[in-house]
Amino acid sequence: VTILVGDRKSVAKADQDGFPCVGLVGVYGWQVKRDDPAAPRTLIPDLAGGAWAGRRVYLAYDSDLADNPNVRRAEWHRAEALAAVGADVRAVRLPAGAGGAKAGLDDVLLNRGPDPLRLLLD
Repeated sequence: VTILVGDRKSVAKADQDGFPCVGLVGVYGWQVKRDDPAAPRTLIPDLAGGAWAGRRVYLAYDSDLADNPNVRRAEWHRAEALAAVGADVRAVRLPAGAGGAKAGLDDVLLNRGPDPLRLLLD
């Protein structure tokens, strides 16, 4: 099981709490740069060399994904690319913070602890 997120704080906190985690830069930091927007999306070499076949992968974008169609589209593209190399891809919907504030994986773990995340992953 691997969780893919987009920032160092989330990676550090997830790893501290026992969740294997890979940090990627930005919502499209996983793909090789494309000069032609119609070109297929492919994983960067560091990811392409991974043993993805049969591996469960959770995509954990910040909670504001719900309000941002561009980020939802990026999530879909990442899921599609990982599924193409055999990963069992799951999307995690992180809850917003207090008062509806944007929350990342690190915020959820700091404010709620690891057990609620385990429930989300189940």
